[in-house]
Amino acid sequence: MTTVQEIEKAVKGHWQSALFSIENSKVSRRGKVRDIIERGDVLYLINTDRVSAFDHVLGTIPLKGALLCEQAEFWFNFSRGICLNHLVDRPDPQILVCKKAQALPIEVIVRGYLAGSLMREKPEVRGHSYGLKLDPNLKNYQALETPIITPTTKAPQGAHDEPISRAEIIGRNLVQEHHWQEIEDIALALFNSCANQARKSGLLLVDTKYEFGLINDKIHLIDEVHTSDSSRFFMEADYQEKFPINATPTMLDKEYLRQRLIENGVNPNTSDALDITLDEELRIEVAKRYFMLTEKITGRTFNAPSLGAKTRVHEAILRLCPFHSTNH
Repeated sequence: MTTVQEIEKAVKGHWQSALFSIENSKVSRRGKVRDIIERGDVLYLINTDRVSAFDHVLGTIPLKGALLCEQAEFWFNFSRGICLNHLVDRPDPQILVCKKAQALPIEVIVRGYLAGSLMREKPEVRGHSYGLKLDPNLKNYQALETPIITPTTKAPQGAHDEPISRAEIIGRNLVQEHHWQEIEDIALALFNSCANQARKSGLLLVDTKYEFGLINDKIHLIDEVHTSDSSRFFMEADYQEKFPINATPTMLDKEYLRQRLIENGVNPNTSDALDITLDEELRIEVAKRYFMLTEKITGRTFNAPSLGAKTRVHEAILRLCPFHSTNH
């Protein structure tokens, strides 16, 4: 595996070439961290190096797009025996070719531990907005008796996703009841299976976000899966040491960035994040943690692309999508 010194060298080597966006009219739409090109029933998901927190884009993290693609590709392939997914190919370190799906308007959050936004809720009302009642005496980062689903709406960029209950999802006809039941079953099966796999690498899958869509009326896992952006991971040995003394476990995912911002006075429930500029030290530290997590997840050395993202990804798009139509 790559040493810490080698990781830092690789990250700094891509410092100036981090990809913020694809600046040409081929892009059909942009998410917080992805630029998307549509071609018929195929999507080219371009994982840029943009990073977001508290629903705002804050800048870039070197190598982030390639690292997240590496993680997502691993988990999409690992989970094919559990559910259908939309991945077709990965022609570039930062591009996933996927089947186009009818995305369902709910983010499915599965939690195995008390962490993140749920941990920050007042104990006496914790989980109520999801239609759940949780023990108010749970400690920070404590393992839940069984994993739970805490869904949210999918808000437009710049707006906050809102908690929602199962009853509201079905009552508002956001997802048909039979589809939602299947989604719950798939989400819990995915979480449990992948948590067991992560444990083999000394990792605890704390919580994660899944997105689902319909292709030919069949549920497919879409977007990403168990990446540093969509999931929280702890190192199991570190957790076992720190949880009993009420210390915060070491984080190898985006929660580390969120916590650093909160420690620096950012209120996650306001627009404070709009004024943030990520300094060099924080960008490098986040990249190093993403790099280390990638190798732990996949069990193999991550070889950073030899060519920087700005040049390489644009050339890949010209190669993959040579014909351009203004009718997106």
